[in-house]
Amino acid sequence: MLHIKNHRTLFTVILFWIAVNSFGQTFSVISDSTITSLTPNIWVMEDGYLMTSSGYDSTESDLIRPLIVQKYNSLGEIVLHKLYHDSTWLNTPLVDANLVLNDSFFVFAGTIYYEPQLEEFASLVFLNLNGDTLQSRVYSSPYYTNSNEFTNWNRPTSIVADDQYENIYMVSQVVDYPPIQNNFIIRKINSQGEVVWTYINPIDEWYFSVNDLTYRNDTLWFISIASGNQGHFNKLMGLSASTGELIYEVEHIAQSFPVGGCSDMYLTDQGPVIASTIGDSDGTLPFLYKMDFYGNYIWYCQPDGDFSDWQTNNHIVPSQDDGFVSCGVKYDEEPSWLYPNDPAMNNTMKRIWLWKVDANGNFLLQRFYSYYDFDDSPEYFHLTNIAHDMKATPDGGFIVAGEASAACTDYPDCDNFTQQGWLLKVDACGCLVPGCDPNCIVSVEEKEETEEQTYFRFGPNPVGDLLNLYIPPLPFSIKELTFSLVDMNGRKIKDFQFQYDNTTYMIDAQSLAAGNYILSLTKDGQVLQREKVLKD
Repeated sequence: MLHIKNHRTLFTVILFWIAVNSFGQTFSVISDSTITSLTPNIWVMEDGYLMTSSGYDSTESDLIRPLIVQKYNSLGEIVLHKLYHDSTWLNTPLVDANLVLNDSFFVFAGTIYYEPQLEEFASLVFLNLNGDTLQSRVYSSPYYTNSNEFTNWNRPTSIVADDQYENIYMVSQVVDYPPIQNNFIIRKINSQGEVVWTYINPIDEWYFSVNDLTYRNDTLWFISIASGNQGHFNKLMGLSASTGELIYEVEHIAQSFPVGGCSDMYLTDQGPVIASTIGDSDGTLPFLYKMDFYGNYIWYCQPDGDFSDWQTNNHIVPSQDDGFVSCGVKYDEEPSWLYPNDPAMNNTMKRIWLWKVDANGNFLLQRFYSYYDFDDSPEYFHLTNIAHDMKATPDGGFIVAGEASAACTDYPDCDNFTQQGWLLKVDACGCLVPGCDPNCIVSVEEKEETEEQTYFRFGPNPVGDLLNLYIPPLPFSIKELTFSLVDMNGRKIKDFQFQYDNTTYMIDAQSLAAGNYILSLTKDGQVLQREKVLKD
């Protein structure tokens, strides 16, 4: 980072060693500017990251919704881009539904909609590691009848492989019709796509769902979430991976209603650690809890802060220091840019919410991230950032695949709508901009200590398609601050304001011409910080 400051800067060496390689490598990238990306998933490979998503390709109008396969190297540079499409159906990927088999296959789980009835079938697509399609398989609901297409509502929510990566286990949400009844089905599928066994959960007066599968010691573990008119409960269940027989079942009190129970789970030797959402009709909060194999709670944790709005918790992965990192969505309701005094016109802003606890469930830190566009952001309405998948990476960090979407302020009277897939790779401290937290160190670097407040950090420099701008917690309201970008001739490119501090904004800089710029921050006409930015 190049600094243009008129105060003295001191440098000290941090005597803290964790790794010497690319430990904590960070980047953020846009999936593809020609693709309207939907539900991206990410897989961590030895030489980079493989992402699958579906979307709308503006360059090929005949491809209604192709499956998109993209590979990125460890620096976030794209090295593979392929489209897969069958003109008879639309294929939509599911959250956290991808894996590698036998070091040679990449398996992607999704949903197929057959036209014109739009029946919903579970599907698996087998690709090699170069993104070439090997085969695709379709699986119907166990209640499906040809006389009524509405009986085939069959949507996979998770897939997992055994330790040898020879078999796939896929859970799907299904509907028994009539009467309409939500339930789940689990299938064991070999590497040729053939069903080995099927487990169908018994139907009663409850509505059942399962969002995650975990394989451990020849047992398939999952949380069954049940709700109905008489209440709600969760069950930790286990199936024999060999036979599909139910061998374990223990009920525990559901801590989430009405959003749902377990959205993701990591299994330890003592029991599962569960990412959930707890709440009532007044709102919801992200929630982590650990239980033993007898259904007893060991600990539970919520993030710090007064969060009274609707929040969700979607993913959990272990960290290298034996803690756990969770990722979800923070909902923030803000006044409309054009109608600030009309509560009915409030924007519903959604930021990515990543937070961490230690092995005993003690809250450690939280980070927020949001996509932003230089050109259109002040006119956005219902700006949405969603994290569809998260994985831990070998360097101790984490990678998140998501999408940002927004309608213009006058929607639906105007048709300006944007939807963009993205990847963000953070270090072990959750920093997209390295050094965002001076109390959390991940590598041997020079630490910059200043005599004055640092109001923002940014990177990379030079800037590519995205400029990552981190705004730390500030001693005053961020709404009092104005960021300005000017070129070296003093011509103003953009003034912009943000709604939140303690947030990293992924600013779309694709429209910015190559050259040198000055990024400055002012309050009441006084320049607080000024930095030089180079755009490639």
